[in-house]
Amino acid sequence: MEDPCPQVLILTMHGEDDFFFRALEVGASGYILKEAASTDLVRAIEAVAGGGVFL
Repeated sequence: MEDPCPQVLILTMHGEDDFFFRALEVGASGYILKEAASTDLVRAIEAVAGGGVFL
């Protein structure tokens, strides 16, 4: 059975607040910058995949 509300993690180069808040408004569960450490990216994926959030 497909999840009707998939979890979305935004991986972006945009660190400006406007982009961040817009992502939350449209339902993103996570937001991480491309320049983040690989360990942080793994934590973000795990958090969002587990139904949590990563901001």
